[in-house]
Amino acid sequence: MDSRGVVGVGQRWGARGCSSGWSIPRGLAGFYTTKPEDPHPALSQRERERWAKLSYESVRARALVDMTDRQALSGMTGDGRLTLVSHGERGTRELGRALGVACCGGMCVALSGPLGAGKTVLVKGMAEGLGMADTVTSPTFTFVNEYHGDGRRLTHVDLYRIESDEDLESIGWSDVVLEADVLAVEWAEHADGDLPTPRVDVELVLDRGDERRVDLRARGDEACAVLGRLRLGGGESD
Repeated sequence: MDSRGVVGVGQRWGARGCSSGWSIPRGLAGFYTTKPEDPHPALSQRERERWAKLSYESVRARALVDMTDRQALSGMTGDGRLTLVSHGERGTRELGRALGVACCGGMCVALSGPLGAGKTVLVKGMAEGLGMADTVTSPTFTFVNEYHGDGRRLTHVDLYRIESDEDLESIGWSDVVLEADVLAVEWAEHADGDLPTPRVDVELVLDRGDERRVDLRARGDEACAVLGRLRLGGGESD
């Protein structure tokens, strides 16, 4: 944790740390290994499997967030925020993977940030978290790519070349939104006002060296639940 109270993504956990490269805040190891007996008794078997996957694959993600203020997420509805720090491409990809696993239902992830900030890298991680083996590439010229796997569909949109509402509709934006399962939108600010909810807004900000500050904001209760799963690694907020 740095002086800003932000836990880094991809930092080492010392000589005996976890090989994944995620840091774990001092004194919180017990929290990460504690799992409620059955926090979601009404879930289907498939949904339970996704929660198990979240708990198993996103142990790394449990160290992404400053846990000292985790109570701020309790009962949060409508609008919530998290700020993380990613160290290098690996950290950004791992964050995307954890975010993909946390998207248990339909969700829009709206990505913004300058060229080279890591938007496509994060979407690659999301695809992995959703169980997709396809190679993800940015659809800069095709505008829309789709990927399938594990019963989910990821629609990846790049709006870099979109300059007007007419341009947006020319790529079939309305249909894309209506038909999407998980929708990842790069250069989402080019569709400002036309982005669906529930939605997680993700802004990647260039920082020192290869660091990226990642600001996440939830729009809607379902999006708040995604941030809750990302923060707590599969457990319920207290």
